[in-house]
Amino acid sequence: MNIKTLLSGIQKTSHTFDVTGLSLNTQNLQKGDIFVAIKGTQKHGSEFVQNAIDKGCIAILVEDKDIRCSVPSIRINHLSSYLSDLAQTFYKDAKNIKLIGVTGTNGKTSVSLFIAQLLEVLNVKTGVIGTLGISHSDQQTSNTTPDIFTIYKSLQDYSKKGSVFSCLNTKQIVRIGFRSGYFYQPNTRSFGLPWNHGTISES
Repeated sequence: MNIKTLLSGIQKTSHTFDVTGLSLNTQNLQKGDIFVAIKGTQKHGSEFVQNAIDKGCIAILVEDKDIRCSVPSIRINHLSSYLSDLAQTFYKDAKNIKLIGVTGTNGKTSVSLFIAQLLEVLNVKTGVIGTLGISHSDQQTSNTTPDIFTIYKSLQDYSKKGSVFSCLNTKQIVRIGFRSGYFYQPNTRSFGLPWNHGTISES
């Protein structure tokens, strides 16, 4: 996808080159990806620009600051607020997957796997994204909820492989269209509500 198409509706750019993927993390960045450097809780993604370049990124999108490097860099103010727009624009086929979200204190992975197994029994091809990784994929996840680009890429891959549903176990609801959602709380008196969800209605 051309960078002008990717950024349409977000910011105009004089650059013109094709992007093969989006990455927030240099650990899973592929050659030809664009590295999206946003503000983190402790560090700014711009600190990892050289690592991204060394791994073959084609350009950098940078949040709220100008940088100089050996590949094109584009400053976008409040870049974090556009992550969902970027993902939806680039990974268009992700929307074909019917997404089921499972959240709660404990048991998210088990419930996700149970749902997927039940759907598979009905001959409905289903993927699972969560703590144990991304099913039908070599990708690994270090957190319960992968970053938004990883989620969208996985959903697009599922779509291309003919999957219909995907179960996502998530600590926090990401900006993505869920077909249905399940709050799993095995013992609210013992565990209390999870720190992400003040009440069940907020989940």
